[in-house]
Amino acid sequence: MAIVDTSPLGQGDIIRRTSRTDDIWDQVAVIVTADCDIARDKHAGRLSCVPLIPVSSYLAISFLPKRISRIEIAIYEKLLAIMRQNQIALLGPDAVAISPKRAKHWLLSTEPLAICRRLAIPDEQVESFVALADQAKRLTASADQSFDDQVARICESEHALGRGESAKLRTRLSNDIAAHLRDLPGDALFLRHQTSDGSDTGYIAYLRIIREIRDERVAIKASQMSYEITHERWARLSPPYIYALTQRLGNVFSAIGLPEEYEASRDECGSLLIGNTDAS
Repeated sequence: MAIVDTSPLGQGDIIRRTSRTDDIWDQVAVIVTADCDIARDKHAGRLSCVPLIPVSSYLAISFLPKRISRIEIAIYEKLLAIMRQNQIALLGPDAVAISPKRAKHWLLSTEPLAICRRLAIPDEQVESFVALADQAKRLTASADQSFDDQVARICESEHALGRGESAKLRTRLSNDIAAHLRDLPGDALFLRHQTSDGSDTGYIAYLRIIREIRDERVAIKASQMSYEITHERWARLSPPYIYALTQRLGNVFSAIGLPEEYEASRDECGSLLIGNTDAS
C-alpha cells in the first residue's frame, strides 16, 4: 500500500481495487464525500467516489475516435473517387454512381483485389488502391482498440493520405493531445500521480460518474487486508486539487439547461417591453 498512515479516510483519498479488473471505470477512484460528513457519520457508511481513469484510456474513448472518424471520411472519399472513376469507365457516363454508404460497405466486406477486378481498375492503380483499402479497414477497426493501436493507425492513415512523414505526424498528434488536455471539458480533471517506483502516471477524474463504496471495505493499513476488503487507500490529493475537483464536481451537476421554448419566450418578452416605436 502506498499510504501507510492510519488517519481516517477522507475527501481526496485515492483508492484502488485490491482484485484485478479490466473495467477501467472500476479500478481507481477518488473519494468526494465531505470530511465533515464522514466525521459525523452522515454518509451512512457509504463513500461517494468518482473514477480515475488513465489518460491514455480517456483519450482512446473521448478524443482519438473523433480524429479517426475524420480521417476515415477522407480515406473513403479518396477510395470512392477511384471506384466511381472506374465505374464510369466500365459502364459509361450514364451509370448510376455508387453511393458512399454502398462503397464503404463493399470495401469493408470484400477483398480489395476482388473490387479491383469487378471495376476493372487498371493494373497501375491496383497496388495503391489495395493498400489504401486495407488501411481503411485497419483504421475503422481501431476505434475500439487501445490508445497505442489508435495512434499507430492514425499516423499510418495520414501518411497514406500524403499528409506527411510518420515522425512529423506523431509529433503533430502529440501536440494536439497536449492541447486537448489543456482544454478538457468541465466534467474532466487531469491529475498526475507519482507511483512508489518513481514513475509518473496521468489520470482523468471523470466527474459524471459517481459510485458508492462502503467504507468498511476500504483498507487503510496492511493489517486490515482480508477477503472482505475490496479497495485499499493508495494515495491522497493535496488541498489545491481536492478543492478544484470539488468545485468542478459541483459545476457539472449545478448547470441546468432550459428548453428552447423558454429561450424564445424570454427573447420575445424582451422585444415587447419597448414595443414598436415606429411613428408611421
